Amino acid sequence: MISGRELIGMPIYSLDRGEAIGKVENLVFDADQKRVTGFVLEEGGLFRSPQVIPFESAESIGPDAIVLKPGASLEISSEQIDPKQLKESFNLSGRKVLSERGHEIGTVYDLDIDELTGAVTGIEVTRGLFQDTAEGKKHIDFEHIQKIGKDVIIVSQSALETLTAQKGGLSATYQNMKEAGVESLERVRGKSGAFGATAREKKETWGKTAQERMEQMKERSRSGFVRGKTEASRFWEDFGASVDRIRKRAEGYFHWLRNRILQRRIEQAVGRRVSRTILDPSDRVILLQGEMITYSAVQKAKEAGVHEILFDSIVKENLFALRRKETQSAAEEVFSKRPPPPMQSEERLQKSA
Repeated sequence: MISGRELIGMPIYSLDRGEAIGKVENLVFDADQKRVTGFVLEEGGLFRSPQVIPFESAESIGPDAIVLKPGASLEISSEQIDPKQLKESFNLSGRKVLSERGHEIGTVYDLDIDELTGAVTGIEVTRGLFQDTAEGKKHIDFEHIQKIGKDVIIVSQSALETLTAQKGGLSATYQNMKEAGVESLERVRGKSGAFGATAREKKETWGKTAQERMEQMKERSRSGFVRGKTEASRFWEDFGASVDRIRKRAEGYFHWLRNRILQRRIEQAVGRRVSRTILDPSDRVILLQGEMITYSAVQKAKEAGVHEILFDSIVKENLFALRRKETQSAAEEVFSKRPPPPMQSEERLQKSA
């Protein structure tokens, strides 16, 4: 038996090729078949469909890696799987768990998976940090699950009775210590009554039993600490990989934005004149004062690293003066086309006639 969280991030290797295929990013879960049907690889990318490898292609699932069968197909796309099924497979953990009578039990923390067949035998439910610490996480067999919906998972009412009987966390530790103390005390009393053991013998017997219990508690604590450390390490690795992907996407976007702004500035500068002479670092003239900016001049300035100086030296046009000049030119053109006014003498002759 293996948990779903142990599979996430596990590398996949090809047996016949002897090469790494990728890492498991998520699991494809079929609620109707009650089993995991495929592994979703990380290599899907932002603008591509995720690559999916069927569960049947796995030769073996070990504690550290998944090994594929010889000749297993590596080109299985998500189009061969029901899109609804693939969509609902994501973020299965974190869904609320309710009883059929509306009692909220907790949220899904993990899946119990048979590594040979992919069958899901049950789910692990968390109820928060404090309750998990006090009572431990709860396990629900798959036979109690009635419906796996988009937002919640419905379980039978009988599952509540099963959860009540489960003991874990500090509660289980306290119960074990209490039972160990009672058992030790009864053992001491029995020996005392049957054989008349001395007080020293009782003390040594109780002390030995308590020491054994303490060793068992220490061993369980060490195991829990190692398991928690492993899960925390895997979490931070996944978190770091996600942050790195976001950083790369942001860098690509800002690189595109800078190029777009530069292209816009070039388009606005070409055809206008400069208010000063533009030199490169070797004092070679790129543009003289008053010359027109061309694409060639912009390219030379960019290669010399002085294109910002060129953009800042563009002659600022007075829009008001330009419009006034345009209006004056238009008026002159209109008046130039009008015929000259007749002379007064010519008007008197026309009237007398």
